[in-house]
Amino acid sequence: MNLYTEIMEEKCPEDQLHLRWTGPSEGCAGKRKPCYGRNTMVVSTPTLTAPSGQVNPQKKSHEKEIKEKGVEYMKKIVDSPCPKARHLKFAAAYNLGRAYYEGKGVKRSDEEAERLWLFAADSGNPKASVKAQSILGLYYSTKEPKELEKAFYWHSQACGNGNLESQGALGLMYFYGQGIRQDTEAALHCLREAAERGNVYAQGNLVEYFYKMKFFTKCVAFSKRIADYDEAHDIPTIAQVTDCLPEFISRGMAMASFYHARCLQLGLGVTKDEATAKHYYSKPGGRVKMAVWEDAEIASLHKQNSYQRPAGDLRPKQTTGTPQQLAL
Repeated sequence: MNLYTEIMEEKCPEDQLHLRWTGPSEGCAGKRKPCYGRNTMVVSTPTLTAPSGQVNPQKKSHEKEIKEKGVEYMKKIVDSPCPKARHLKFAAAYNLGRAYYEGKGVKRSDEEAERLWLFAADSGNPKASVKAQSILGLYYSTKEPKELEKAFYWHSQACGNGNLESQGALGLMYFYGQGIRQDTEAALHCLREAAERGNVYAQGNLVEYFYKMKFFTKCVAFSKRIADYDEAHDIPTIAQVTDCLPEFISRGMAMASFYHARCLQLGLGVTKDEATAKHYYSKPGGRVKMAVWEDAEIASLHKQNSYQRPAGDLRPKQTTGTPQQLAL
């Protein structure tokens, strides 16, 4: 996650706040743009350049100052008694929580981030910050120790309020029985709906499901469109349109690239084509998933203390690593 938001203010005689986000963030009631009045002030950032390959200390200092100002203004909104700022409190608390979680403009604090997100989520209120509800689901499923029941609760609240990221996350929690009793039917329902709405991570997990269930024709057809995305250009666009995290979009593409390559390599559901399989294995996402697959193979075969590389395996042979890894 990255801090996108900078909030600027101008005080009128009644000490009312008129604010505007200068980066993509969440606005009133979960909408993309916040409400702001005529006396809105947007401070532009001058372009600071440095010789190629060098870090401009002036630019770095300026960016730090901007982040600290953003934190200062968000705190003022959250603490303001002004009625005109009331509709901005949830969005400001969500973004301030991100600042604390990332340590951008303020000392990093998971506890303060959690407190602010809980305030912004407002017990699942659809008029509060739906993004805060979703990010709490992610937070509770990744913190140590994990609190999966809380994660499921917050993803359920966010999903009920229309959040696409949480809909896909709920599908996986149902599928693997995390924070809720395992329910494959409910899992597939969530994943299919999320996939239809453009959640690439849900799409990638459906590809994996089709492969493991040996629905190879469906796996090939579904995976190709996702595998053909251009990560450099398509991930930012998809993230903007769907409001899903780029990291999970990339993971979905990785899964699709890998399983599409696997089907091409082995001739599953499609005519065998090793040259094209190499192309999909070579994509950044395919390489990432390949590494995960190799780790799983090593773990399952390590007890046997032997591993023979399958005939026709197209994965690049490793030249460094453990004896088991070198066998791959």
